[in-house]
Amino acid sequence: MNKVWRFMQTYPMPEAELDILREVGELVQVFDDDPAVLAKAVIDVDAIIAGTEPITREVIESGNKLKVIGRFGAGVDSVDVKAATAAGIPILNTPSVNAQTVAEHTVALILAVTRLVAWADKSVRVKQFEERSRLIGSELDGKVLGIVGLGDIGSRVAVSMVKGFNVKLLVHTRNPDARRLVDLGLEGEFVSMDELVANSDIVSLQVPLNDSTIGLMSRDRIFDMKAGSYLVNTTRGAVVDEIALVEALKSGHLRGAGIDVYAMEPPKKDHPFFDIPSIVVTPHIASNSDESFSRMGQLINCSVISYLNGEFPPNCVNPEVYPSD
Repeated sequence: MNKVWRFMQTYPMPEAELDILREVGELVQVFDDDPAVLAKAVIDVDAIIAGTEPITREVIESGNKLKVIGRFGAGVDSVDVKAATAAGIPILNTPSVNAQTVAEHTVALILAVTRLVAWADKSVRVKQFEERSRLIGSELDGKVLGIVGLGDIGSRVAVSMVKGFNVKLLVHTRNPDARRLVDLGLEGEFVSMDELVANSDIVSLQVPLNDSTIGLMSRDRIFDMKAGSYLVNTTRGAVVDEIALVEALKSGHLRGAGIDVYAMEPPKKDHPFFDIPSIVVTPHIASNSDESFSRMGQLINCSVISYLNGEFPPNCVNPEVYPSD
């Protein structure tokens, strides 16, 4: 570990975790979402440590010394995986270590949207108590929660909501094994996607973004949701038809939504979500916490250094670039 590497960091992380990089190399910080800026900055860089900034083909091909890409997070939809793989560059990520933080944010959005927290906060600041009689929320006790995806995050959301708020549980997942719920100490039912949206009072999306989940919540699915129900999305914006969601909320078919992610990030200032008081919006911060950032920073920085020193970390999304035994 005596060789000096050059790291390009494109998303903030705790200083303590950055010291891991500084101990073995030079750290260049480029906090910019413009691929053209990143492409210029990546010249003579050995490794990129990225958040959700677009690591495009242009950026990858401009990296004349680029050896590895680290993703400070779990999803890699912001990275051109095909371009990196073609160039023989591994993409490392931080699976599972932010699961608790994302699950807590998901629960927070469920509570915020069902109890009109954001709407109420704004009304007090602007109108004091004038809208108090209109701000009538909904209890969670006995409601049906439909979770789409029962991975690390979905499992934690399910446990929190069932044990904490006495909701009934429906689950749609690729692996509907009854033992999974038993192991979590939960009662629930595995159902089809269509059954879940039709029978849930709250639908919470906890799936990764891939070819099978893009547009999963289509116009038809949104309007097949139970009248007066809620949609919460802390996965990726492309999973939901945003225009259909706006129409469903404006028409009153849906009662509310909690949204942390968007089809285009950041969303434009005139995004229609912002004119609907029954939508609670946050700026893709579900994984943001002191604890999560520390865990992600340690894992990705140590993994990147490990690869640069000739090892092959298991948290690689394109392991085909590793040499075969």
